[in-house]
Amino acid sequence: MATEVTEKEPSRIDLLSTPKTEVPGFYEDRRSVYWDNNLSNKDYSTTTKLVTTSRVDELSTPKKLHRDYTGDRPSPLWGVMEAAATARPSERVKALAEPKKAHPLYQPCKPVMTVLSDNALKAHPTNRLQQLAEPKTFPELQIKLDSEWDWSEWKGNLTAGAMQAKASERVEFLARPKTTPSTYQPAKGVQWPVSASAKGIQASERLQKLARPKNKGTWEDHDPDTYRVSVGAKHAHASPRISELATPIPRKCSTKK
Repeated sequence: MATEVTEKEPSRIDLLSTPKTEVPGFYEDRRSVYWDNNLSNKDYSTTTKLVTTSRVDELSTPKKLHRDYTGDRPSPLWGVMEAAATARPSERVKALAEPKKAHPLYQPCKPVMTVLSDNALKAHPTNRLQQLAEPKTFPELQIKLDSEWDWSEWKGNLTAGAMQAKASERVEFLARPKTTPSTYQPAKGVQWPVSASAKGIQASERLQKLARPKNKGTWEDHDPDTYRVSVGAKHAHASPRISELATPIPRKCSTKK
């Protein structure tokens, strides 16, 4: 009796070990980093071809030069036409070509090195100039033999008569220091004591009345119309002098037409 042979299902390990199949239309990466613009002329696979549209071909067309473009000059020198070589400028062109004249008071900058004239080089100074040009002379410093250091250490050269002299009454009167006036008061200290009478003083009724704040009343009593005119002011009549002062100057008055 024949037995049927059944195929064994693949295991999980067999499925994971199976190599990955290529997707239809797959082609290998480019061998160079530079892109080839002629993609339509190359076949990267036997089944897929790159075909560009007319719009893509139009956009990939390089920009054309302007119709008036002449290109760079082959040399910095170029020929001059015969008419331009023999042309004669007009009087107006000559007038415009003349350089601008300097101001009549213009003085050019002096050179760094001053140029002396021949007369200045041959000049002879006068006796007065020679006297002024001589350097100032100073007498030698008097140094005493007892101390050759600071002058404050020197002993005075006063005579015995000058040391025993007495001042007159007039000189002693002038040597007195100036006294302060009788009404002079020194500066008041920052803090001073308050007397006992000032501490126990009582304010009078008048002072208390003046110290009270002004009572402005409540908001209901406040009149919002601050420009209200009283009845007496409405019936008032100005005096002739006020009317005269209120009348404008005649030269500033203009009549309506």
